[in-house]
Amino acid sequence: MTAASALLRTVPSKRSDRTGEVVTALLNHDERCFFRRRIRAGDPGSSMFVVHNGRVQVQVNDNGRPRTVATLNEGDFFGEMALFTGEPRTANVVAVEETEVLEIGHAAMKQVFDTNPDLVESLSFIMSERRAGLATHADAGAARTAESEGILSAIKRFFGLSQ
Repeated sequence: MTAASALLRTVPSKRSDRTGEVVTALLNHDERCFFRRRIRAGDPGSSMFVVHNGRVQVQVNDNGRPRTVATLNEGDFFGEMALFTGEPRTANVVAVEETEVLEIGHAAMKQVFDTNPDLVESLSFIMSERRAGLATHADAGAARTAESEGILSAIKRFFGLSQ
């Protein structure tokens, strides 16, 4: 599985006839590596990861203790918020077992977004859902829609896409 196919399989989108181009763009830029390090909330990030095999846990700090909010498996991705908006990492991510990930950087995503702009909107919705899940007082409905629109705008601005 490539980072491209994993990401495209995970993200529900209005896939255009350019899906093959998206896959090709990511095939040229993904890097497979073992996830041995720990991502910490607040750290800067310039890439995202797709789990190729293994499992990771996404954790938030809950009164000084880590609390697991999600377990991600093959095909799931993480680190997208830092990559897509330039903001610091929002959660801790730790490997539960030996885990191989595919790393995707800014240049690869820029090419993908240029050729498949519908993917930007789909990813912004997923990111807003994840942010709401990380927040302790997530207010669904209108707040989620506003959050999705804000993330969509930030991604487009960060990647120099038309608003």
